[in-house]
Amino acid sequence: MTQRITPAYIPEHNVIAERANRTIMEMVRCMLFYSGSGKEFWGFAVLTAVHIVNRLPSSSRENKTLFESWFGHPPSIGHLRVFGCIAYRHIPSANRRKVDPRGQRCRIIGYKEERGSRVYRVYNESRKQVLITRDIVFDETTIMKNTSQAG
Repeated sequence: MTQRITPAYIPEHNVIAERANRTIMEMVRCMLFYSGSGKEFWGFAVLTAVHIVNRLPSSSRENKTLFESWFGHPPSIGHLRVFGCIAYRHIPSANRRKVDPRGQRCRIIGYKEERGSRVYRVYNESRKQVLITRDIVFDETTIMKNTSQAG
């Protein structure tokens, strides 16, 4: 790989990077629209889009993924879920009382890379809180529409 220097503030000279940015932003727009998420989730959607792009094969890399080029083995994609789908987060017994609910309804907004384990980012709409969790059950048939959006 060779380093190419391009003039500052002239994106037309950096076609590859501009196309990659466009691809990611098109994915973000689709994920936000389909899930009914507001624009406040665009950062999480960008992280999720990049996570997915890194696991897609490319003809420019002999049908290998960026992940495979970096780590030397193909990535697992079994953990991928529909952006914005309903997810029920398990509440540990140390954080609840006997009659409290064992689960919390959330929506998935991405992934957090942890070496050796799958960790998800979820959003609890009732508390307006982003949480990181492993213990989760997904309902990918239902997308939780943002109730604060008009239309």
